[in-house]
Amino acid sequence: MRLANKFAFDVSYTFIAALILRFSAIPITIFLGRLLGADDLGLYRMVLSLYNISVLFVGIGIPAAMIKFIAENKEDSDSIKSTYSTCLISLLLIGVAIVPVFYALSGVFAETFGMPELEGLIKVIAFVFPFWMIYDATLGLLNGLRMMRSYAFGQITQATLMVLSTILFLYLDFGVIGAVYAIVLSYIVTSLLLVYHAREFIKTGIADFFARIKEITSFGSQIMVANAVNTINYQADVVFVGYFLLASDVGYYAVAASLSRLLWVLPQSVQRITYPSLSEYWARNNQVLFNEVVNKSIQYTACILTPMVLFVIFYSQEIISLTMGEGFEASVIPLLILLVGGSINAIIQRPVGSILYAIGLPTLNLKIFSSIAIFNIILNIMLIPLFGIIGAALATSITLVLLTALVMYFAQRIADVHLDLLWFARLGGIASLSTALFILVNPFSIIAGVIIVLGNAILIWVYFLDTNDKQYVRGIVDELAANRGVGQGIRAMYSNMVKKP
Repeated sequence: MRLANKFAFDVSYTFIAALILRFSAIPITIFLGRLLGADDLGLYRMVLSLYNISVLFVGIGIPAAMIKFIAENKEDSDSIKSTYSTCLISLLLIGVAIVPVFYALSGVFAETFGMPELEGLIKVIAFVFPFWMIYDATLGLLNGLRMMRSYAFGQITQATLMVLSTILFLYLDFGVIGAVYAIVLSYIVTSLLLVYHAREFIKTGIADFFARIKEITSFGSQIMVANAVNTINYQADVVFVGYFLLASDVGYYAVAASLSRLLWVLPQSVQRITYPSLSEYWARNNQVLFNEVVNKSIQYTACILTPMVLFVIFYSQEIISLTMGEGFEASVIPLLILLVGGSINAIIQRPVGSILYAIGLPTLNLKIFSSIAIFNIILNIMLIPLFGIIGAALATSITLVLLTALVMYFAQRIADVHLDLLWFARLGGIASLSTALFILVNPFSIIAGVIIVLGNAILIWVYFLDTNDKQYVRGIVDELAANRGVGQGIRAMYSNMVKKP
């Protein structure tokens, strides 16, 4: 039960951090747009896009590989120190080497995109890479050790510093370059805080440096390529909508895609915990705990997300109108279609999405992602010219269902994972009946929708959670109410910084 409680609190920390990260862009966008206008906001977004694409590759997958290697050797302090120190030094050297390259290419980027002002901004962002490498390496250490309060502290600190320093630089009339300075400054401060926090894991004189980094980069590079292919896969629909249709269609579809992907925040937070846990249990050949982590992670995610998905389905039009204003009615149907495949993927595959990495098969993940990407591109090319943005939503939704099926098929075949299919069939049946009932009582939808969602939540509690699950949930709630409120939880992340890891 103590392990289960730690799992739940670890997820809560990463979930809070993920929410803050996701929504930290909102005040920056508002201030840039209102104070500087659309042109400077566009320049900032372009710099951010170039930076985000670059960090997918420059780390060669080392931080992700670190998580697995550290989780597998949690009891071996010397191995942890060697792994972290090796990766930290290697990533820092790569980051330093990237600075002059990115700086030199600033003019090329500016000319390529026809934005002369971009050159100066790229020269500034170039200096972030060494500090981003330190930041990401230390987060990998904390994730592998399941020190999720410290992990969340790092992410929240970076996001908060970026927002506050952006506002300060804009107030001091630095313009858009001030917003780019804020990115660099936030990573400098946070990376130094994190590496100070993890100082006891820094080791000098690593005897097996080259052998260790070769092993880590060999594994990490496969993760990097797989993740890059997967990222491209998720962006294919927007790219092809832009290619085949009008700019307004891109806007309508982007709204639907963004809202549907908010469902991924919780399961991705869960995945932060399941990846090191599954790596550890697989290395120890503990099949019982391995299966329990997989099943409980998926079932608890399903219990939380199912009522949320139903709520978004029932009030999709109202949600879009409230968030985007009038004139975005065209986003409703694509959103509903995306919710079908997106919710299946969010509930089943995404909480344990790193399972094939955990069992040491990044190459298989790459093959799955590559096959899915090709299938996705073909579907988009076929369906978008025929059905517009509805075709893009259909292609993405079908792709997500297929991706879920393939990952879980190989997890079952190779790792002997056994999901309770009857449990999911019952839950899916209840959700389908709830949707059908809502359609039947549509004239009274505002009240009926809330009643149906609440009724669904009650049914899940009564019939889909066993006695142990209910006791576990009550224990978590009691502990939160007693001494771990959200405010205190966040304070704990920061107070934990000054303690030894």
